[in-house]
Amino acid sequence: MEYHIINSGIREIDHANPFKRKQIPIFHGFRKFYTKQLVDSKLNPEIREMLLGHKIGLAGVYYKPTVDEMIQEYYKTVNLLTINEENRLRRKVEILEIEKSRIEQLESSIRKLEEKYNQKNNQILKNEQSKGLFI
Repeated sequence: MEYHIINSGIREIDHANPFKRKQIPIFHGFRKFYTKQLVDSKLNPEIREMLLGHKIGLAGVYYKPTVDEMIQEYYKTVNLLTINEENRLRRKVEILEIEKSRIEQLESSIRKLEEKYNQKNNQILKNEQSKGLFI
């Protein structure tokens, strides 16, 4: 596994001292990263501990979340855990499409209101012209 981690660029070899211990062991580093992302996502603390494989002590007797609840909590942190930008970009595109459709609806409403305003204004001008009140 370490061979793949070194080849991927996650860990570099100190060629001067290849047996030097690293500050954080490889797998512990991934676990630490995972935990930090769960905390940053403000997950339910009990579910967070369960996702980490920890027992939650006495709380586990009284609180037993369903699989769906745990999945919903996990989904809160997917973007932070995903290294590939695809998921974040897909979500951004969805948000932009929603905003675009909302803007198009607002523009359509504005055009309709402008048409109504112009029609009413033209009616008022015609009435004033017919009565000879036009200045």
